[in-house]
Amino acid sequence: HPPHHHLHSEMWLIREGTVELTINGISHRLGAGGVGFVRSNEEHGIKNVGTGPATYYVVAIGPGADS
Repeated sequence: HPPHHHLHSEMWLIREGTVELTINGISHRLGAGGVGFVRSNEEHGIKNVGTGPATYYVVAIGPGADS
């Protein structure tokens, strides 16, 4: 997903593969079992940077999370 922001916070739990989570221009590599968190209105994006599929769970928290 390209960089974007929204009202709710989000948490990612990486199930398999390797992703790059970029938050406010700072990139973090996360592998299986890794966790990432972004606060409300922080610019963020996530992309698969591994050699195989990447799957992850996303938990949306706070106002706007249900939209």
